[in-house]
Amino acid sequence: MTSDELLARALAAIPGGAQTDTKTVSKRLVGIQPSFFVRGKGAYAQDPDGIWWLDCQMGLGAYILGYCDPLVNRKVASQLRRGSIFSLASVIELEVAEQLLGIFPEFENVRFTKNGSDVTSAAVRISRSYTGRQHVIGCGYHGFQDWSMSLRSGITGVPDCVRELTDGQEEVDLQKILAILDANPTRFAAVIVDIAGSGLPDVTLLRELRAKCSAAGTILIFDEIVSGFRAGLRGVVGLSGVVPDMLCLGKALANGFPLAALLGSGDLLSLAPSAGMTATFAGDCIALAAAQATLEQLRSGRVYANIEEVGSRLLDAVKTKIVQHGVSHLLYCYGYPGLVELAASKGATHGEAAARWLMREFAGHRIFWQGSFVLCRDFGEKELTSIASALEDSLPRLAQIDRTEGLKRAVKELDRLEQKYLKCLPKRRRRPTL
Repeated sequence: MTSDELLARALAAIPGGAQTDTKTVSKRLVGIQPSFFVRGKGAYAQDPDGIWWLDCQMGLGAYILGYCDPLVNRKVASQLRRGSIFSLASVIELEVAEQLLGIFPEFENVRFTKNGSDVTSAAVRISRSYTGRQHVIGCGYHGFQDWSMSLRSGITGVPDCVRELTDGQEEVDLQKILAILDANPTRFAAVIVDIAGSGLPDVTLLRELRAKCSAAGTILIFDEIVSGFRAGLRGVVGLSGVVPDMLCLGKALANGFPLAALLGSGDLLSLAPSAGMTATFAGDCIALAAAQATLEQLRSGRVYANIEEVGSRLLDAVKTKIVQHGVSHLLYCYGYPGLVELAASKGATHGEAAARWLMREFAGHRIFWQGSFVLCRDFGEKELTSIASALEDSLPRLAQIDRTEGLKRAVKELDRLEQKYLKCLPKRRRRPTL
């Protein structure tokens, strides 16, 4: 079945055609970028039409070793023969918990669940239970629950009484968070920060935040769902030396398998049961087996040596080419070796249009790109060359279109072609009932 036929079916059965917002038709170039991936290997994924793409999103950051890592797959296959969920705790829960505490000896206890949203929300609820306070400060994206979505514009269905309990902002800005905390230091149960949401944080500001939270009796939570294991083995905690009260991990923890972890002191995590942190599949042995194999490889150091070398070169190359080709007023590059971001420049009139136009240009090079270069261990010279070639081809054209004030028209034409493509899809129908 072709991609077009599959997309028609998906749009009939699933709002937006996908289960995750960033994978829906509204967030990509329909008819230009692939609609589905059916298999992956290393840094590449294959669409239903047999075309292989360099995947710069790596499962939205879930893969640190690359698709189908053989050691992870062998560990998972072995666990499948034993079972996935039992009526009691499994030994592998203990083993992976001890692995994590060995990497993060600052913490005493670990609780597992499946999604980043689960552990950030559990951390907030535990903080409220511990402090007796109700208000929290959020900074960045922390998942889809009501308290977190209070920070985001355009989200409906969140009760006003919940919005009133969450301060902060959608963008990561530690100075603004410090100002909110200073204005009423004893009001807040917790400050939770998407710690690398805008690149690696200013360590001085991070230390100041740690000190102010300690003085105010406010729980400090690092949301390292994205940066955990991507900004090095110990993430921002290791890079900064600043230790939060609780640490949220996910994404790359199990190299593509659904698993998240909450780390903290015994005093805090002992409240997890009374705070209702429980789930049937929290101790899923399959994802834990994947995490065990992933952490074993990450601790060797070889993975990070490669990502650091390749990622640093990519970060430098993107920054250089933006300036070299005169588009720095439209786009800017930030991040760290494991995650290089190319985004619209602040205040740029057509910055979002430029980023959207680049999605098409990268697709012409068989590169699936949505704004980020998410590196895995299997990114190497070949992948660097492909990205550099795409930038070298596209950025001069972008500058030319911008000079002739044709960028907005070019993106409108992309939108028109998308709508035409969607209208020409096969008749949308659900699969026949069996």
